[in-house]
Amino acid sequence: MTSAEINIAIAQACGWTDTEIVNEGGKLMYGQTEVPNYCGDLNDMWAAEACLTRDQQEECAYQLSEIVAPITGEPWKLMHSSAFSRAKAFLRTVGKWKEAQ
Repeated sequence: MTSAEINIAIAQACGWTDTEIVNEGGKLMYGQTEVPNYCGDLNDMWAAEACLTRDQQEECAYQLSEIVAPITGEPWKLMHSSAFSRAKAFLRTVGKWKEAQ
């Protein structure tokens, strides 16, 4: 998935409607508001993760551990995970992640 596809998918999962998201000169816009850069900004990802239910948060934590520490299971790697890794885990959790073809 491209960064734009990731950001749109997360915005949709958080309640934004896709018909109102447009690309204006390289920026994704929702009306007058720029769509957050979920895959590049931890603050934006933390806000998105707050949209998840408690069960989804637990699943997201599991998905994140599978992405950043699948073999070692080192918990500190979760704390230092990138926004992109968190975005991927989020989208896996809500069933919107698409693997590259």
